[in-house]
Amino acid sequence: MTPELTQPQAKVLLGTLEGLRRRPEMYIIGKNNVEALLSFLYGMFTLCSHLTGFDRSTFLEIAKRRGWQESPRGVVPSMREAGLSEEEIVKELIEIEIAAYKQLYHL
Repeated sequence: MTPELTQPQAKVLLGTLEGLRRRPEMYIIGKNNVEALLSFLYGMFTLCSHLTGFDRSTFLEIAKRRGWQESPRGVVPSMREAGLSEEEIVKELIEIEIAAYKQLYHL
């Protein structure tokens, strides 16, 4: 199913993610709190999937292209195994999320 958001709606969604990238502490508790970020991103995903049928396949495809392995616990364990700090993981997860929405909505 192709997610149907209008261009303005998709741009608002992307704007929220861009704001999260610039100032994560405004959206999540603790600037480098991976678990809080995952909770925030999961909330966004739940809303989008309810409204549009969006699924995580695009996110996982981009994560794999960036070299991360999926596990039952997501891609964070492979980031930790690669030695990324919590701050680097937060930044990488946000970048993947932005790339997924851009690809999905052709932005």
